[in-house]
Amino acid sequence: YFALQKLQQIHDTKLFQFILKDLFAQDPQRLPEFSKSYTVPPNPDTTNLID
Repeated sequence: YFALQKLQQIHDTKLFQFILKDLFAQDPQRLPEFSKSYTVPPNPDTTNLID
């Protein structure tokens, strides 16, 4: 289970290094890149954001 232990170690050391606010500030295209929008066919004014 070396790979699992290594993954756990990476998780434990990196967990609090990632701050979402900072990631979005660094990459303005983050939201469009990692989310999808769905427009309801009968009413194009209704759009749902799926992230």
